[in-house]
Amino acid sequence: LLDFWEDELGAPLMQAEINMPQITLACGLLLDQYYPGLNWREGRSRLSDWADWYAARPSFAETHAESTLKP
Repeated sequence: LLDFWEDELGAPLMQAEINMPQITLACGLLLDQYYPGLNWREGRSRLSDWADWYAARPSFAETHAESTLKP
């Protein structure tokens, strides 16, 4: 599924104004901040760059959880 999203980054849905699919994908990808064992970034530089760019959005940065999630 990660490879699918890597390929879909250029799709109109992913280039549009902020939308639910983008938010959902970003939330899922950015769980690696709390669970480093997910290791999804290796070999997916475009998806990794997109997730980092999305995490820097003011709306994401301002609502970032202050504490580490516990499994």
